[in-house]
Amino acid sequence: KINELANRLLTFNRDCLMARSHEHATTNASTQSRDARAVLERVMAETESLVGDRFFDGLAKAIARSLEVDAAMIGELLPGDADVSMISLWLDDKHCEGITYPLKDSPCEGVVGKTTCIHPKGVQELFPEDELLKDLAIESYAGTPLFDSRGEPIGLLVAMHRRPLGDRALVGMVIEIFAARAAAELERRRYDSELQTANRRLQDALRRADESRARLETVNARLKDYAEISSDLLWETDAAGILVWLSPVDGRDTTQVESDWVGTTPDQ
Repeated sequence: KINELANRLLTFNRDCLMARSHEHATTNASTQSRDARAVLERVMAETESLVGDRFFDGLAKAIARSLEVDAAMIGELLPGDADVSMISLWLDDKHCEGITYPLKDSPCEGVVGKTTCIHPKGVQELFPEDELLKDLAIESYAGTPLFDSRGEPIGLLVAMHRRPLGDRALVGMVIEIFAARAAAELERRRYDSELQTANRRLQDALRRADESRARLETVNARLKDYAEISSDLLWETDAAGILVWLSPVDGRDTTQVESDWVGTTPDQ
């Protein structure tokens, strides 16, 4: 179902190119530093054939280069809803190792599970406790939330720049359009991870069952060896309490006794 959703989103995104770029041009009739349709088509062309982690890396790169910003990031909301893990980070024209960071006191706190937030300048002054913004010398920020097919928050898509944003409307439009595809890929990634975990657990359970069966067979074999040399009459019953085996007694032939008793209960 996730694959079907992703394909539908690709078609939807293509259909949006003309409508959204026309809307952008209509509401921003003044001269544009970048053509909205060209930006959207470039991001689409660089990500359309990608899936999984390659898609996230490709999207972060395409967003940053097309919008001419210093950084773009796709983050996944971790269990507990307090932290975000960077799935992909494109910074200073290269892929960088992502980190996990707290939502509290960051601009992302107002995005995850909520709505698109754009801070065209002075984002460090607005969020003075956010060390990541300081470390990266970020001046402007734009983020949009990612939701799964049930409407639950699962992450966010972010663009950041070391200078004020030149066209906040364009930046907001681009990240919102591609958020749907990013959310679909992230949900599929989660399903794949859950499936792999379930398969590992099943394999472990089967292995433990085989080990238990082998130990039980060893114990049963030892008990039967003991029974064959014991002077006491021993028997084995099934789960319903029916006799299924009788031990020989003092080396005597108990074939007739066994044939008479097997299939009955000990109290009979």
